[in-house]
Amino acid sequence: MSEPLDLSMEKWLPEEQVEPSKAWVEGRPLPVQAVILKLPPWVGCFRYVDRPDSHYRIHSYDEHKDGRTVSLTIIHGRDSHLPGVAAFGIPPEHLEPCGCGNWEPPTKDQIDVTREEIEAIKEKGDMNE
Repeated sequence: MSEPLDLSMEKWLPEEQVEPSKAWVEGRPLPVQAVILKLPPWVGCFRYVDRPDSHYRIHSYDEHKDGRTVSLTIIHGRDSHLPGVAAFGIPPEHLEPCGCGNWEPPTKDQIDVTREEIEAIKEKGDMNE
């Protein structure tokens, strides 16, 4: 069995960023803090629990109006099926920290292809494909 991934700020951040990052976390509502500590942005790379072949980056932690529910906005990496696309409303339990450092932004060619695919779907009028 492998060692659990060290999610501490001290492992991932330069020393001068640790205290400001702690203050940032402490300034968030408690439900958001709980998600941040399970899926900390300083790890930088995440995977879907059921799609371990792709890498994602968390763009934001979104607190819902009920004050309890938190979802994520993520950005698909270069090796994703939708490179460069931001997806919102992702339940935190769908992601796990990867920490491998392999998240990379999409290439310009990938962005162009993804844009063409999205435009084709929009033209057909069916965004559920």
